[in-house]
Amino acid sequence: IPTDNLDAWGLVVRGSQAVVTWNRESSTNALALFRAALDLDPDYALAKAEVARSLCWRAVVAWSDDAASDIAKAYTLGREALKAAPNDPMVMWALGGCYGLSGRTEEGIRLLEKAISKQPNYPQALAMLGEALMFDGQSARGLPYIDKAILLSPKSPYMYFYEFYRTMALCELDRYIEAEQAGQNSLKSYDGLYWSWLVLAWARAGQGNIEGAKQALYGAKTSEPRFSLDLVRESTGIIFKNKGKNLLALLEPIWPEDLKTADHDSGK
Repeated sequence: IPTDNLDAWGLVVRGSQAVVTWNRESSTNALALFRAALDLDPDYALAKAEVARSLCWRAVVAWSDDAASDIAKAYTLGREALKAAPNDPMVMWALGGCYGLSGRTEEGIRLLEKAISKQPNYPQALAMLGEALMFDGQSARGLPYIDKAILLSPKSPYMYFYEFYRTMALCELDRYIEAEQAGQNSLKSYDGLYWSWLVLAWARAGQGNIEGAKQALYGAKTSEPRFSLDLVRESTGIIFKNKGKNLLALLEPIWPEDLKTADHDSGK
């Protein structure tokens, strides 16, 4: 269900553009734009869904001051958005991503599958479905969806996300050489997301390239001042059904001492 308020629609478009290069600052800006759209039209389902998605994303990457509260707010908005627009693929994509990232993977997968049934060649929904399946422990099933998204939209501004998702799925499948290439592709597209560096470290550690893995971890620190083992444990504990077991099994033993604890005065 679209909005009749063109200003609200424009704010949602601007918010979506703000996360083409996704980091703490751009996600803060995007969330403000989505909230402003909702202020203009409190019934705008897509604005509610985008606020929900932003809150979930920020919570799971440890950019939130109160992750549990933000996720709860996201779920409330998600229910309202789905009630208003139960068949809108963009609403289902946004909320499927929110749920898929924050521990409700089965619900996220169902929403994303429904979005794709409505719009089969929707690259963002395909990639997000692949990611949600991977977080649910179904990487072999999820990877083809990510590959299809890349094939359908090779020049997408979100390519760094797609390749980042692909890196994680390949690491979960112990295909570390391919994972490293995907990780490098992600960083060539955009190098400001700390998770892209983290999963590159995972791929390198899986090949026994310890120094290369450590270099990637320091790359993550350049993207996120509060990057640390503590932060990664917190984030993977929310995102992965297996609590990040495979990632942490390879990276914890080689983690640099000076990156183990978060600097809470940084990145504010």
